[in-house]
Amino acid sequence: MTVKGVVLINGQAVSVAKIASISAYIQQRNLFHEVLTVREHLTFQALLRLDRNLSRAEKMAFVEKLIKKFNLTKCMDTRIGGKFAFKGISGGEMKRLSFASEVLTNPSIIDEPTTGLDSFMAENIVQVLKTMASEGRTIICTIHQPSSQVFELFDNLLLMADGRVAFMGTTGEAKDFFSSLGYDCPEDFNPSDYYINELAIRGTHYKENKAKVNKICDNYLESDYYKQFNVKMIENESRNTITDGVDTDLATIGSTYSVGYLRQTQAIMWRTYLLIVNHPQTVKQQIIRSLV
Repeated sequence: MTVKGVVLINGQAVSVAKIASISAYIQQRNLFHEVLTVREHLTFQALLRLDRNLSRAEKMAFVEKLIKKFNLTKCMDTRIGGKFAFKGISGGEMKRLSFASEVLTNPSIIDEPTTGLDSFMAENIVQVLKTMASEGRTIICTIHQPSSQVFELFDNLLLMADGRVAFMGTTGEAKDFFSSLGYDCPEDFNPSDYYINELAIRGTHYKENKAKVNKICDNYLESDYYKQFNVKMIENESRNTITDGVDTDLATIGSTYSVGYLRQTQAIMWRTYLLIVNHPQTVKQQIIRSLV
């Protein structure tokens, strides 16, 4: 079997490089140079990834703003540290730093930002996303089994099952839609867990589950919620608001890199210098070599 398709954003075909320019993937494992401080790490990220038309001062101002937004002020001059190095920042601070590194470029699409986080940290991260959305950005976020507190933070919900759309609308509308089909979420039950359970296709009852899922999806296609969604789509079709304050013509995104080779080289040399100077073992070795 051969599967083919075209990826379109705002009606325009996009490449992997162009998708990367408007999206972010939050790594489950933190990938940091342990001897760098929080500020140094974010500075390096900013020098390489922020728009080449921004001055260094503007990039540094953005880094400071990011540090405050993610509550990293107390540890901004602390070395990151890690499992196999000296003690650095806490696990929660490390997760926030990982998230801050990815939202540095103001992506509109964020993939699984809460993976690997406890419910408290997940709520904090989604609250930051909520703040970004309130500033006029459209945030698309994929998430699995959110807590009830996290679930309530989302403005709109897209439920998918077996490759089909089961519902699209607000969290309140989702409750009304499922209730109209006879699926009433108990008052003391997490709505997201309930929807996931009802839309799950299990091997032991495959045929029954698949029939139920198809029924829910078919009913959604015939519902007023779907009609209202289509009306909104038509209204927004000409707006192309996938980015805010940035050229929305994805065809204009040429280079994979935000800065030129000279700036890249300068940033890498600066980071290499910090890695050598800040690493205790490396400094000791250099002193011993000099004495010998």
